[in-house]
Amino acid sequence: MVDPDGGPAGLYYDDEEPEEAPASRLPLKRIAIVSGSVAAAALLVSGIIYGPAVVRVLGQSDTEIKSPDKVGAFTLDTSDGAKSASEYIRDAIATEVSLDNSVGLIYRDSGTDAILVAGTARIWKPEETLKTA
Repeated sequence: MVDPDGGPAGLYYDDEEPEEAPASRLPLKRIAIVSGSVAAAALLVSGIIYGPAVVRVLGQSDTEIKSPDKVGAFTLDTSDGAKSASEYIRDAIATEVSLDNSVGLIYRDSGTDAILVAGTARIWKPEETLKTA
């Protein structure tokens, strides 16, 4: 006896139900598209929120410090003692805070001294940096 499907006789039954494919298969393509869309939307929103701040911070590089000879009634003290004292204070602050450029100056007005220490750097948390200094 020969099976009409071409196989040996008696091994196949017509009463068997065919196996069904699993119905709960994950749609990977849809998941990838949704995940990519969510990531793109998150990137766009963060760019809108943080973009202007980043542009301002990056645009303020290469700042120069200029020290005028006179500020109001105060005049710049260029004596050796004033230079030594202002540089000592500047060095003390510059060791605590990483500065790109820094300057220390002493201004005098009839009996009143003003010490100016200034520096430039990209400081992301100024409050903490000032407390450290």
